[in-house]
Amino acid sequence: MEKAATASSFVFLALNAFCCSWCGIILIIILFVGLFVSLGMMGGNNQAIAGPDCLSPAGGSVTILDENLLAEGFGKYIEFYASQDSRPLLFTPDMGRDFVQAAKQAGINPLTLIGEAVTESSLGREPIVCSGGVATYNAYGRTATSSQPGCKTSAGSEKTWYMYPNTRDGLYQQAQYVYSRYVNPETCPECKEKGGPLSFNEYLEIYSPAGDDNDHSSMTQRYNAPAKWLKENGYGSAYACGVGSPESLQSSTTSTTAPDSPL
Repeated sequence: MEKAATASSFVFLALNAFCCSWCGIILIIILFVGLFVSLGMMGGNNQAIAGPDCLSPAGGSVTILDENLLAEGFGKYIEFYASQDSRPLLFTPDMGRDFVQAAKQAGINPLTLIGEAVTESSLGREPIVCSGGVATYNAYGRTATSSQPGCKTSAGSEKTWYMYPNTRDGLYQQAQYVYSRYVNPETCPECKEKGGPLSFNEYLEIYSPAGDDNDHSSMTQRYNAPAKWLKENGYGSAYACGVGSPESLQSSTTSTTAPDSPL
């Protein structure tokens, strides 16, 4: 009887150890699967926040989830950008909210708006200054026609640069211009032909053709810099990419006037 009991105990302990071993293995497998899934989801989120699809000029390219957080993030980004060089910027940190409001009112993507200012003038660190030191407040590389307010950088210059009244008003005017030229199908022939919003690459090719020796790879990185910084500094949750419709950020004040100069 004693030997039988001992044998039974041994079998019980062996089975228990066997089961526990398998439980441990199963638990480890579950933990690894969870880890890989989490990493995959995080990687997809990184791509969505900082990818070209999130830079399309149409307002529906992003959905603002927290307007105050996004405005704060833009302001902090401007502050960070200013700290990288002693030369002053046209934009100040308090204008982070203006980037958001101007984009909302015009019905465009706020990431495209601030990305454009970064790409064309380093956020106004290198604005266009006309002959005689005349300020244009032009941080966007926008040209002007003969019927628009403009000036030349020199007497023999071929281009006439658009002149804005000041930095803040210029930001709102530029947002309306981007909507009119690159988003509104009534005034954007490429949008009408496509039958929908332009992608970021399509937008880039229109306003800065690769055939004119423009480096689209470098420009995309510069456009993407604000979105990348927001994600890396805790502001990525303020918006979501590829959600909503072009009308979702539009207001009743959106201009539908046809543009009369290319950017």
